[in-house]
Amino acid sequence: MKAGEERASGLSNGEVLTETEALLAVIEGIGGIPDAASMEGNKVVGEISSMVEEDVIVALSEVLVRVNELRERFGCLSFGEVVELVYVMNRLEKCKEVVEEVVVVAEKQRLLWDAVREVKEKVEKKVFREEEKTMRTQRHRATKSDRFQFPTFFIDSVDLVRFPSARLLL
Repeated sequence: MKAGEERASGLSNGEVLTETEALLAVIEGIGGIPDAASMEGNKVVGEISSMVEEDVIVALSEVLVRVNELRERFGCLSFGEVVELVYVMNRLEKCKEVVEEVVVVAEKQRLLWDAVREVKEKVEKKVFREEEKTMRTQRHRATKSDRFQFPTFFIDSVDLVRFPSARLLL
């Protein structure tokens, strides 16, 4: 078991989901990197772009660890955690195109997208079954349903993941 896998296995379900969302925010933030033609002759932009690529690869690897951990824990997730997981999987799927523009698709990325698709299918089925069960048992609700709120993330890469671009901070 690798260090990232060992660390993720020691976290609560909520913590794994929170870390996954934080890493997802990093991945979502990498869109808009200039293409190779526009970087030609500009070493600074080229260097920054290569650091971003390295960070994306690290973030994707860490997301894969957490998606696999959530896949293993699927039967133990609460309904609220499953709903949040659907949200995260949908966001991850939306990132696929952006990620493939930044880094060359590798075997690890294929594993990630396969795991995302598999987990998403499982959680959607579970959410559908739970909603169906709820609708059968409760025709009318007397109170408003609890709304799930997603926390605002402040990412401290030293605590969560060590990104290659962090070397600039030293």
